[in-house]
Amino acid sequence: MKKYIYQFIRFSFLIIFSFVNFVILFNHVKINVTLSFLFNNNILILFGGLILIIFIFLLQKMKIKLSDKSLLIILSLILFVFESFVTINALFRSGWDVGMIYDAAYSNVFDKYPKISFDASKSYFEAYPNNILLLLYEMFFAFITRSISKGPKTLSFILVFNNCLIFTIVGVMVYLCTKKIVNNRKMAFLSWIIYAILIGTSSWFLVPYSDSIGLLFPMLILFVYLYFNKKIYFKIFLLSLISFIGYQIKPQILIIFISIIGFEFLDFFDKKLSKDSLVKLGEKLVIVILTYLLVTMPISYIKNDVMKLDPNKEIGLTHFLMMGLNEETNGVWSGSDISFSASFSNRELRTKNNLEECKRRLNDLKFSGTVKHLRNKILVNFNDGTFFFGEEGSFYVSYYRNEFRMNRFVTDFAYSTGKYYIYISSIRHAVWLFILLLLLFCYSKKNNREILVIQLSLIGLFLFEILFEARSRYLFIYVPYFIILAILTINKIMLKLGTEE
Repeated sequence: MKKYIYQFIRFSFLIIFSFVNFVILFNHVKINVTLSFLFNNNILILFGGLILIIFIFLLQKMKIKLSDKSLLIILSLILFVFESFVTINALFRSGWDVGMIYDAAYSNVFDKYPKISFDASKSYFEAYPNNILLLLYEMFFAFITRSISKGPKTLSFILVFNNCLIFTIVGVMVYLCTKKIVNNRKMAFLSWIIYAILIGTSSWFLVPYSDSIGLLFPMLILFVYLYFNKKIYFKIFLLSLISFIGYQIKPQILIIFISIIGFEFLDFFDKKLSKDSLVKLGEKLVIVILTYLLVTMPISYIKNDVMKLDPNKEIGLTHFLMMGLNEETNGVWSGSDISFSASFSNRELRTKNNLEECKRRLNDLKFSGTVKHLRNKILVNFNDGTFFFGEEGSFYVSYYRNEFRMNRFVTDFAYSTGKYYIYISSIRHAVWLFILLLLLFCYSKKNNREILVIQLSLIGLFLFEILFEARSRYLFIYVPYFIILAILTINKIMLKLGTEE
């Protein structure tokens, strides 16, 4: 049974990303985004391939004499210094949800301390309680900022500085995980270079929100999964802890954990049942359940007893399913949908009406409309190598200037409103398009568990974004997985050409 499930995962992955590539390359349409690139996708994908070929050629000629540790220290320092330099010159305050959480954290610590009151922001966190952990995270650093007698600019800098650390650490894990899977240092180096282009130098590190902070969790889960194999129960605890904390930051983070658990159950049912195997499975489940309680109970206490949030005002999963079926907005955020869901007095009534609206929208779409809607949501999710940076409402609210003369020069490259940003965004989009194309050739008959886990995670991610609210930035935290699979394809090609070590 196991081998058929493996084949199904590989085949499903191939079909899904064949469809994604087809839609992106043969539909020259920008949907729900004002950003434009220098050329259309057909030209940019060739440019992206050329960029990677140049890096591959240079790496083939290069002799890396440094150890992995020394190389990673140098690469990490370069990336971190770059990010810090951009931060100093391009630090800004953002609006939308980012600003809401920041304002709530700042207000509670600076304006209301020592009496913490959530009155001003209560309605927001009642509707979106998934952002409570982010609020506590920012309040922690607000306390530090207040203790050193500094103000909002220092708090913003500390939060973005933490993002720089996260982005740098994730780069290290991309290198190490790629090397573990591919067993090739040069390919691991190439994965870091691609990561630096798409993610490491992306201006998203300037925004302290779930997309930047959440980047840490999928790679940390994969790192633990690949490298922590001696103490299995400790490994399960770590995987559960990281996943459940990550879920409080961004729900999509749980997808990789579900994939890993799925393979664990597959192993269990593929063997003959015995008392020993049942006991081991039970012990593992107990660890997962206890870890879940360890993470969720304190947050539930804060929600119910400290913040005293009304659970009936929560905008639940069915709302996002309904919003994902909104043909007029192509499945992205809708103010009218928010008003519709908020109009119901309790969760049961809201869920019932959300589901009824989902059925109505599906009936209205019919088959041809559903296909068109699916195409549009694929374009929304995948046709943007900047991952929607600068496109959310009230993205740039205020700017922190300094005495350096580099501000204008840096922001021209870092901000989506900058005059040189189109060149940077076009390079990122070109590389992203070629990465997506390479996914079509990472098919392998070998039952490599690590690769299958990544593929299953990306299948789950695709389904999640197709079913629920669409946004290309929701892919951002999983981009390292796309990079690793693309590197597998490159490595396979190099081996067949006989040019790889």
